[in-house]
Amino acid sequence: MKGKSINLETKKQELFKKFCSLGWDSSISGLKTFDFLVKAGESMPKGSTLADLGAGQGRYKFFFEHCNYIAVDFGAGDIEWDYSALDIVGNISQLDFIKDNSVDFCLNTVVLEHLSEPSDFFAHVQRILKPGGKLFLYAPFYVEEHQIPYDFFRYSSYGLKYLCEKNNLIPVSITPSDNGCHGLMRIAHIALKNIITKPDQTSLKTSIEIFKNENNVLKKTWVVITSIIPEFFKYKSKKVYRKFLFNLAGYILGKFLVPLFDYFDENFKSNMSMPALWYLIAQKEGDLEVGPGLLTNKEDVVKSIICCPSCKSKIFFSEMARECVSCKRKFKYDNKQIIFD
Repeated sequence: MKGKSINLETKKQELFKKFCSLGWDSSISGLKTFDFLVKAGESMPKGSTLADLGAGQGRYKFFFEHCNYIAVDFGAGDIEWDYSALDIVGNISQLDFIKDNSVDFCLNTVVLEHLSEPSDFFAHVQRILKPGGKLFLYAPFYVEEHQIPYDFFRYSSYGLKYLCEKNNLIPVSITPSDNGCHGLMRIAHIALKNIITKPDQTSLKTSIEIFKNENNVLKKTWVVITSIIPEFFKYKSKKVYRKFLFNLAGYILGKFLVPLFDYFDENFKSNMSMPALWYLIAQKEGDLEVGPGLLTNKEDVVKSIICCPSCKSKIFFSEMARECVSCKRKFKYDNKQIIFD
């Protein structure tokens, strides 16, 4: 029994290393996100089918290696991402290409803000989940705009609860990632990023003139740091220097303020209504029955959950085509991805 416990702990440590390689850390919000994903994976029986809706690059697939993991995304939003590992390419706001009651679990991680019709998404999740199936989702409450122009909303706990209840999902739990102190730090971090990394074409001569004419000591200091020093050392780009300052400021914030705010979070239960993220677990009414064993062939898993969006019939797979058996509608496929556009 003790040996099994050690093995589980070792596996958790390996998961955490992979998790941190994605840019996370051991702050309160990092640990809570890790714990959310670990518990989500542990709650899914071996062989269950998980649809990662808005999977992107499938960053969190390693938490669910015991599941039939299906990555679904429309394959746009971030030009630097590699979407080649997707299994299904399609609009997750519609999901009309996935059968009713065909999926055991759904995962959605910081994607909801990118959906222009979130209520439609919840309605489709409710439809495709088997009775008793669960949605594991976390969404931002306070982050800056990103993946523009596909960034539409921010969510409160009450907003998530409303979306669940409107679409016949039971909100099992809604919990925050951190506290108001962390919110204050994020504001400072974003402000520094916007100020420090903003390109500036001011020459050294003009900067010195501004310095001479400026009476405010703080503003004088700022001109020295961001303009005069980089020019003096003949930096090729002030933006490079400013990026260094931004990274330095981020290091200081992370090294000293994050532990302090974590301490406040754990010991004083400060304001929890302004977190970076809200974690949601929602369930479809009923009792979940998971089929036996793993479907090792990914294509078989995909075929078991998809349907023709037009007539809801089965889609036939061959080496040459993907075609609806009833209406004969053809679907694109590339690198083992089926594409619904």
